[in-house]
Amino acid sequence: MNGAAIYDIENQKCLSTVPICKTSFHRILDTEQKANIRGGYILTQNNQLNGIITVSPTLLLQTYLKTSDLTLIHSNLELKDEETLLYALYMDSSNQKLQFMYDTLKHDSNIICDFYKDVYRQNCWCLEITSSQATMITLQVLVIAGMIFPSFRLVMNHTLLQMPALN
Repeated sequence: MNGAAIYDIENQKCLSTVPICKTSFHRILDTEQKANIRGGYILTQNNQLNGIITVSPTLLLQTYLKTSDLTLIHSNLELKDEETLLYALYMDSSNQKLQFMYDTLKHDSNIICDFYKDVYRQNCWCLEITSSQATMITLQVLVIAGMIFPSFRLVMNHTLLQMPALN
């Protein structure tokens, strides 16, 4: 999976972030309006993770967000957020809206779209979006940094990992 940020838990700040570019951000907003679905979004500002932004998530996304340790902020994704979006997650019980979004966005070389049927939940489809600049090489570097500096947190597609201290 692609790393979008490295977060220092001890000092409570992002050390590195790779936000989605402006043109892709606008394409995502336009596409979710056409699909009539909203997701959960992780934004960064002033070296901080702002939490998961959402107003009208699907029931599946609401259930998923309850398991997150990030602050839940009730707000819509807006134009003012265009340089701060690190990650978008959409979940629905039907694949139709997410398939439309995926088909519309998958050719954008500035983002990575991961569309799949959840293997843990019945009737659950997911679409995750991150910057294509958050490469596998970035993730490998961040994992090594997490082993050396245990207070780092990696924000990645699918999950948030806290790296354990080395004994």
